[in-house]
Amino acid sequence: MTIFKKLSAFMLAIMLLSTSCQENYLDINEDPNNPANATVETVLPAAINSVAFTIGGQWQILGELWAQHWTQSPGANQYANIDNYNINETTFNRQYIEIYAGALNDFNYVSKTAEENNNWNYYLIAEVMKAYTFQIMVDLYDDIPYTEALSGLENKNPKFDKGANVYADLIKKIDNALSKDLSAATSKSLGKEDIIFQGVMDNWIRFANTLKLKIYMRQSEINPSVASAGITSLFQNSATFLNTDAEMAEFIDVQNFRNPFYAAQVSSAGSGRGYTDIVASNTLLNYLQNNGDPRLDAIYSTPKEGGAHVGINQGDYTNASFKSARELSQPNIAATTPVVLISAAESKFLQAEAVIRYSVAGDAEQLYNEGIEESFAKLEVDNASNYYGTDNVYEFPSTSPEDQLDAILTQKWIAFANYQGLEAHFEHLRTGYPNFLTATPNNVTGDVSPKRLPYPTTELNNNSENVQQAGGQKQVIERIWWDPS
Repeated sequence: MTIFKKLSAFMLAIMLLSTSCQENYLDINEDPNNPANATVETVLPAAINSVAFTIGGQWQILGELWAQHWTQSPGANQYANIDNYNINETTFNRQYIEIYAGALNDFNYVSKTAEENNNWNYYLIAEVMKAYTFQIMVDLYDDIPYTEALSGLENKNPKFDKGANVYADLIKKIDNALSKDLSAATSKSLGKEDIIFQGVMDNWIRFANTLKLKIYMRQSEINPSVASAGITSLFQNSATFLNTDAEMAEFIDVQNFRNPFYAAQVSSAGSGRGYTDIVASNTLLNYLQNNGDPRLDAIYSTPKEGGAHVGINQGDYTNASFKSARELSQPNIAATTPVVLISAAESKFLQAEAVIRYSVAGDAEQLYNEGIEESFAKLEVDNASNYYGTDNVYEFPSTSPEDQLDAILTQKWIAFANYQGLEAHFEHLRTGYPNFLTATPNNVTGDVSPKRLPYPTTELNNNSENVQQAGGQKQVIERIWWDPS
């Protein structure tokens, strides 16, 4: 089988996605990707790609800048507004539309069609991915269109639901999907249509449980009783969690089929010059250097082959010492780098945190070590055990639970670099770890770190009454409901 035959579902999804990523959408409830005779086999990969290209593209940049893995390079200003928190209603309007009109409508179509035919494998995948996507929207915007969001032409002006209520309902939706009989004769098996796990349904069950764990853990600081009860129930019922990456990895180094960040920022925006206007932030680079962490060379390239790493302080893009990004380390993202939804490392660190916070069954130190192992393996770096064992730089603390959480969450922050920028930002908001991030020097918020995105143009123009009922336009420094700050 040639690679092009292998990727037929992926290519079809890209063709569908290229239609949906247009700026001229007016209605987030209309999806041009779904003609009346569309099949679940063709719509599912299109929906997954819609999510992957959004969170692996512009939202990846947003998260990585706000988590201080990356920063805007000197000599350019393409991402200066993100780096200095100057976000407005137009900044991510296109991505918002794509998620609703593309991904969520597509997942909803697959879910409804699969339910009508008792096709529970497709149903589980669509429901879990829909929950995953809605959670990201809550984490970015807080109150969002939810219960009325996917009603199509029946309701062009959906109401906004409280973020906390969306979270609670997502758990119910996931549990309902998990309750279905995946072995039923009507439940079609998947292959190449499943561009995450290639039809291995056990991994989708693990994905669903890990997503539930993340949803509960996100509430640890603001809704601890719900978090504790939900997580305790997961562990008492022997839920299985991800031990492999949930990722879209079927990229190839051919135009229109590359990693979305690489395609837009290195290949196209960079006119094939081999670098982009994003560089290493000293916040992460210095931490790795100070700890002799060998992941440094995998996370960042060097300005000169075999040379030293060079970064700048977060947001210091007016630094006159450097003329361009060529003189600085840059994120090591290639044409074939996957877009990660939930990583095995994240799964391990979530479990380790659960053991510390809620005394559920498990060995926190072992899970912490396994999380580091997964991070090293993802970056193809050897000898992880040389860094977390006894008397090593990342040895699991024996001092206090808070020190242990600090270690777990700081290692999670490192593991997210280049792969899960949004999650790194969200987890820092939730926990304050790592505890050495500071506001960028050119910020427009009075040194208050960013927390959320304002509602986009499409909602302000087309659904203004419901925006006002949801409290009106939000500022980037207003907290999400689960944020304890």
